[in-house]
Amino acid sequence: VKILLKGLKDNGCPFERKHFQCAVTNRAISGAFVSTQGVVVGSNQLRNKQHLEQVLTHELIHAYDYCRAKIDENDCRHLACAEIRAANLSGDCDLLREWGRLNFGFFGMLEKCVRRRAALAISNNPACNGQNVNAVVDSVYEDSMTDISPFDEDDLL
Repeated sequence: VKILLKGLKDNGCPFERKHFQCAVTNRAISGAFVSTQGVVVGSNQLRNKQHLEQVLTHELIHAYDYCRAKIDENDCRHLACAEIRAANLSGDCDLLREWGRLNFGFFGMLEKCVRRRAALAISNNPACNGQNVNAVVDSVYEDSMTDISPFDEDDLL
């Protein structure tokens, strides 16, 4: 979280307390990034402190991408890249989390999880209506996975 907050500040998008909100959500959504407001955390969906940190990391990756890459919310490819990065870099797809979702396996598990979560996230977005979301994810997957900014390799170990 600290690295992302610094990255946002360094790119001219400082995040302050006003950019964070807690809300009771009616759906099983733990968090969201709204470009005009900031990060919203579903307080009734959080299981523990570790889950909160993972949700904040995921949503701050979106904030960082919107700041740095100027995400076009009407471009499904931009949205797919943002979701791939967030799933990959936030810990959404770590081994224990996937096993908790009853997705068992070892080989290729990260890739399957990232692709699945990105496709699911963009499938609910009006910008992607009528598009084959798996094909959109495929088209930006490699470039999105290699972009680990603002982290460096040591941060991800």
